[in-house]
Amino acid sequence: MKEAIIVLALAGAAFAQTATVKAVVTDIKNDEGKVGLSIFDDAEGFPGGEHAIENVWTEIKDGVATYEFEVPYGTYAISAMHDENDDDELETNWVGMPTEGIGVSNDAEGNMGPPSFEDASFRVNKKTVTVAFTMRY
Repeated sequence: MKEAIIVLALAGAAFAQTATVKAVVTDIKNDEGKVGLSIFDDAEGFPGGEHAIENVWTEIKDGVATYEFEVPYGTYAISAMHDENDDDELETNWVGMPTEGIGVSNDAEGNMGPPSFEDASFRVNKKTVTVAFTMRY
């Protein structure tokens, strides 16, 4: 009986639904540098990249950056930063406010701080999901 349960569990895992999430970041003020994208499956560390399930760099073309993530069905949020000077860091001013562009899915905005995972989250429950949002400066 244990063997049958294990075989069924493995068979279920083999058929787990995966999807493509196409992130499209618009309104990038110039094509200098690159865009960093981070995708999260929970609120821990959002919107910074440390606890993301994937962090990537992508190029900018005509003020737009795109990237396709492959993820299991679930709930996610994406954050983006425009690394204009190509130093792999988000530049901030003396009080910690970003001086380079930032954006998050759903164009969620924070109130006296970063936006929440809940406000930026979206559901992935089909093979392809496109998530478009704007870069803010």
